[in-house]
Amino acid sequence: MDTKSKSDWSLLFSIVAIVIGLLSILYCSTHIVEPLSQVESSKFFAQLSRYIRGGV
Repeated sequence: MDTKSKSDWSLLFSIVAIVIGLLSILYCSTHIVEPLSQVESSKFFAQLSRYIRGGV
């Protein structure tokens, strides 16, 4: 059962909202990845394994 949209603008606004959401996820992911890229991978995995084992 299909419902007819009263306005074609709703489709446009939905697409704009999805694009804004994707752009914000990409923007935030750069702030998460950047600090990880500055740390050597061996130090990162050593620290991660300490967190997993419970020792800080």
